[in-house]
Amino acid sequence: MKFIKDKDIKLAFVTLVNKLIFGKDSILTPLLKSLNSVDSKEEVEKINKIEEGLEKLKERKEVLSKLITSGVLDASIYAKESSEISSEESYLLREKERSKKAILGNDEEIRELEKLIGILGKSEIIDHFEDDLLEEIIDHIQVVNRETLDFHLKCGLVLREEVKEDV
Repeated sequence: MKFIKDKDIKLAFVTLVNKLIFGKDSILTPLLKSLNSVDSKEEVEKINKIEEGLEKLKERKEVLSKLITSGVLDASIYAKESSEISSEESYLLREKERSKKAILGNDEEIRELEKLIGILGKSEIIDHFEDDLLEEIIDHIQVVNRETLDFHLKCGLVLREEVKEDV
């Protein structure tokens, strides 16, 4: 079984942090401005349209129920229409959840990015591994292969770093 040495992961983290410190003003600050300018009004409008769609589906369900109980509608047609309505309803509910998460997730990413910029603003180039810093800015690390790691930052960024074996 092949493995990556702990010290190599730590070295990759130190390299990553130094790159972030160096590129903070040219990468992270513009990203923060961009995230702040994303208007959640679009998502709110989308949610409102979804609510209207769900209301129309509810009305269609009621009409279908009245038609089947009065005997005007065939059971097979009722089943088909009912299935279509349920399918549309499921889709709209998923879209509504996605829009809600987009609004809430964006706020969380902004907070974490502001925190990261603040931490990096106080930091000088580092030459050793800092466990506290790792816990503060990294959500998790994914091993792509023996030579590559993906660092998933709490602010939503995923940054790839090459593993350099410390010889």
